[in-house]
Amino acid sequence: IELFSQFRLSIDDQINSSDIAFFNIVYETLITRIDEVESFYSEILEIDIVGDIRHKGMLMGIEIVKDKSKKIPISPKQSINKIFFEEGKKNGIYLRTLGNIVMIVPPLAITESELNLLLKRTILTIKSAKSKVV
Repeated sequence: IELFSQFRLSIDDQINSSDIAFFNIVYETLITRIDEVESFYSEILEIDIVGDIRHKGMLMGIEIVKDKSKKIPISPKQSINKIFFEEGKKNGIYLRTLGNIVMIVPPLAITESELNLLLKRTILTIKSAKSKVV
């Protein structure tokens, strides 16, 4: 901490005089990608084994349920992770699960077309995995 004490009084001046255009671009891109993810919500929620979507920044969790109205989590005989990994691989994507939650964690540098492709293939994967998890 002592090492940084020399900057205690000057850090605000350094920040204020710095060009933060790069950070503004990153922030604007993040907000745009978040809006793009949210545009897929209704299509994902139409799938009858999807109970809910939780989303923060570029991290998205899709809850897979046995009973949508009661939000009862699925409990397949086979590993849920293996099912979604194998089905995702058939669609050219890799998905991981945490329990009954399908996780989507795209990189911040993902393009709009790549994000759309990822989300469309995620929807296909969930639909194709349905017969194996219910």
